[in-house]
Amino acid sequence: RKGIYHNVSDWKLFEDNFDRFIYFSRSVVETCLLLGWFPDVIHCNDWQTAIIPAYLRVMYPHKFRRTRTVLTIHNLHGQPNVPLSEFAKTGLPKEALPAFRHKNAINLIKGGMAYANYITTVSPTYANLLLTDKEYTNGLNSVFKENSDKFQGILNGIEPYTWNPACDEFLTHKYSNEGELADFKYNNKVELCGKADFEFTPQKPLIGMIGKIESSKGFDLVVSALPELLSKDIQMVILGKGEGDLHKQIEKIAKQQPDKLKLFSDFDESMAHLIEAGADIFLLPSANEPCGLNLLYSLAYGTLPVVFNSGGYKETAVQFDKKTMSGNSILFDEYSKQGLAKAVDSAIELFSDKATWNQLIQNAFDGDYTWKESADKYDEIYRNIMKEQNA
Repeated sequence: RKGIYHNVSDWKLFEDNFDRFIYFSRSVVETCLLLGWFPDVIHCNDWQTAIIPAYLRVMYPHKFRRTRTVLTIHNLHGQPNVPLSEFAKTGLPKEALPAFRHKNAINLIKGGMAYANYITTVSPTYANLLLTDKEYTNGLNSVFKENSDKFQGILNGIEPYTWNPACDEFLTHKYSNEGELADFKYNNKVELCGKADFEFTPQKPLIGMIGKIESSKGFDLVVSALPELLSKDIQMVILGKGEGDLHKQIEKIAKQQPDKLKLFSDFDESMAHLIEAGADIFLLPSANEPCGLNLLYSLAYGTLPVVFNSGGYKETAVQFDKKTMSGNSILFDEYSKQGLAKAVDSAIELFSDKATWNQLIQNAFDGDYTWKESADKYDEIYRNIMKEQNA
């Protein structure tokens, strides 16, 4: 299959994802057994591999007695809705079912939390949301509270070999020396305009957006605001595919205004890097973003983020203050097309003032968005749970 989670033609989730990922998770365990290799730590991610801690502790407790597990939740949403009758497929004994039962269905993350030695999520703000918001978590907040002594929000970082303007293998024009940020942005904008069939106009702001086209990522907001946004003297590039209706609406508008809006539907890693490097402004309107890696990429590439002030964005996005010339983003608090349009207007106004704009993108560019601090926190977690096993 070309898609990992979705059918790439219609963006629908594969109906057998539960079967596929419990099979994958079981294969991780069986591979360790075949190799006679029992790692110190197995780090599991999201519902797709959340069952691994249960396999280790329930089915092979002696063989994996020295192995510890960490479960990281990148996004609580997106689990398949699986009836309890499917539990036999996991291969776990029926005695393990209560740990996975939530509202008369199988919840793999709940089971993962029960058996993992430690749980993390991708930002402190998102951790607080998971602990406190009953509606957002569909009642799982009480389970997070029960496990709060082994739960922590650690902000994601970006990997500085892949996402680094100085050595980005996907870019023709790399950032070379101190003071050449303007050249880096200029050259990549020229190339991006060429790929999008836009006329290159330095005075015209180019807005980028990358992501799954779905309401949870704020694309419903963008679609409602597009007529107003495109009435301004801007250009806009979107890379993404997703919900049928939203995708079709964007596609239709792009065909009607090809000189202003370009939609790239087939995901292309090199295009994602070029948009981050060549765009002037980047839209991030997710209503509840756990972390927001595209925020970090945009800052690292000197692209101004326009951000809905929510979730993990709050950890990194700082409102630009023209008086002190501090800050790295434009934030908006009203989740509406008016709120988004007003924030974009502010970004366009700043773009027209080159001295201010250059300082703003330099502020963004100068930040450290790597894994350095976060990796130290994970290192501490690994060491602590290893101490527990040796106690």
